Amino acid sequence: MIGEVHRESTSHIVDYPEISTPVRNDKATLSPTMLYVDDGAILASGPTLDITAKIITIAFKETHKWLTHRGLKTDQVKNELMHFTKTKNQSTNPSIHIPSNVPDTLKEVTLTNCMRYLGLWFNPQLRFQEHVKIVASKASRAMEALHMLGNSTNSINQLCLRQLYLGTILPIMTYGSVAFWNGKPSALKNTLECTQNKALCFISRAFRTTPTTALEIKTSITPIDITLDYYTTCYATCTRRLDSSNLVICCIPEPHRDGITTPSTPPLPWLPPPPRNLMSPYLIRQHKSKAKKTTSTRLTSMVKAITSNTECILPHVEPPW
Repeated sequence: MIGEVHRESTSHIVDYPEISTPVRNDKATLSPTMLYVDDGAILASGPTLDITAKIITIAFKETHKWLTHRGLKTDQVKNELMHFTKTKNQSTNPSIHIPSNVPDTLKEVTLTNCMRYLGLWFNPQLRFQEHVKIVASKASRAMEALHMLGNSTNSINQLCLRQLYLGTILPIMTYGSVAFWNGKPSALKNTLECTQNKALCFISRAFRTTPTTALEIKTSITPIDITLDYYTTCYATCTRRLDSSNLVICCIPEPHRDGITTPSTPPLPWLPPPPRNLMSPYLIRQHKSKAKKTTSTRLTSMVKAITSNTECILPHVEPPW
């Protein structure tokens, strides 16, 4: 399905007069449609927002056409649009018109400032403050539900409460932590730490003014930043089991792949600097310096946790090994 839709979309994009030139010059790209259970995403990059909006519109029309021919349809309520751009002027962000489930009718999809995809909430700047607030609120409500098991004088023992916290509440707080945790103190850590402190006070039956370190020692629960670092290290180890065609492996910088050759490049490639004959040497050095500072993403921070002696496991190996 993905290959057929991508081929049809690419052929229509090339024939489109306004966006054919940027596509042929590799200034505009369309990644294959990503589907996972009931979630899907169409990603496109280009020099202007109008071009990317038109590419997304063509790709969605082909996806809708493919589904309609097979008796399927998309949930029109969940259609969302987001432009990843540095501009703060909302009037310059165009909307798109996509076919609805009613024949011969179009639906307008406007820009959203916060989107949920695979359980993660993010904004156009790829900051996850809203996601952390939501998961912290969910964890707090789940913690309040544990109060029904008893009060400070008549309740289950601390060991059972600790197991309930580690098994039910902590996974809610740390869901998707690999995407937003970079190992540095921030407001995200403070939000999660505040939620965990409430749980520590409930488990240990201590006052709210009790030092956090004492509560962590009393309940044998690690600080939230150490827990997030542990989850990041575990995911870094799991990347050694991914196939070379996996998108995560394709997006990892080459120095961190440890000799793994990827069959395809990332779907949204970075734009190279302008030719030297069009820019002064000072601006070129400034561009390289800025690129060097901004290449430290959460993905590169994660892969740095991979040690050199980590075993690489091939998931699709066939006998004989």
